[in-house]
Amino acid sequence: MTEIDQVEKIIAESLGMEVRYYSMRSKKTDVVELRFIAVMIIKSLFKISYRTLCNKWGGWEHDRIIYMKIRGQELIEVNDTQFMVKYIKAVNAVVKYLGKMYCKGLYIPEESSILLLPQSVHTN
Repeated sequence: MTEIDQVEKIIAESLGMEVRYYSMRSKKTDVVELRFIAVMIIKSLFKISYRTLCNKWGGWEHDRIIYMKIRGQELIEVNDTQFMVKYIKAVNAVVKYLGKMYCKGLYIPEESSILLLPQSVHTN
């Protein structure tokens, strides 16, 4: 298993999903957002072409993979809470696996530690 394969697995597991969902032709929000998050993280960490990701994920079209990255970035820009929680979970899992030094290219929101605290810890 390559490091990219391992990161794909970590991202999927951090969101309670399976690696096979990357190639599913599903429009369910959880599956779609898994792909958005994975392509953003993987392209930030590894020198992998969009074409290679297309082939790994069951033959998606090149422009579709690019759209996934752009759409994920848009959801972060508008601070979509549901998406941000998933993104932060995945990033935290990848950072834990690879180490902070290796993950310098990742976007990690400042409020990430607040969003992932258990509800009982939040103060109003």
